[in-house]
Amino acid sequence: MRRLGADFEACHGYRPWLVETFIEPPHTGVSLRASNWRCVGETGGRGRQDRGHAAGETRKAIYLYELEPDWRARLGVGPAPARCDGPLALGEGLDAAHWAEHEFGGAPWLMRPD
Repeated sequence: MRRLGADFEACHGYRPWLVETFIEPPHTGVSLRASNWRCVGETGGRGRQDRGHAAGETRKAIYLYELEPDWRARLGVGPAPARCDGPLALGEGLDAAHWAEHEFGGAPWLMRPD
């Protein structure tokens, strides 16, 4: 991915700012997230040939990889929205009454048999 922008520009004459890919269930995209791809939503379930708006295809997760750090300014879309899945700020949640919710968020609880 480090070379993609420069290689693409050398071949096609312009440099991409973002790369996108789609992940179809049952795949979860965990390897993409681990390598700094960001899930930004999902498709509507329409294939490119769906002229009747039937939405008969599988919905896919949409992932973006930022090749240029200032892509938002270049596209004029403003600052990034706050991420709800990022790390807590230093000291955040440590002395709060509900520290477990801050720490574990919506993680599923596993019940261990006794």
